[in-house]
Amino acid sequence: MVKNSEQLINRQVIERLLLAMTQSRKTNRDYTKKKHRLLVEDQVIAEQLSGLLTPTITNQEN
Repeated sequence: MVKNSEQLINRQVIERLLLAMTQSRKTNRDYTKKKHRLLVEDQVIAEQLSGLLTPTITNQEN
């Protein structure tokens, strides 16, 4: 009787372990997102905008 109960307990443990191994883990996508972003200075942005807009403004004035 004792041997049967030990076998039953062992089988239950093995079944739980197999179930845990076959289930895939869910990943938390919020945690894996990159939080580091490059900062661009205002002067650099202003230079890029003026470089792009100056020809357009000049064409519209003519």
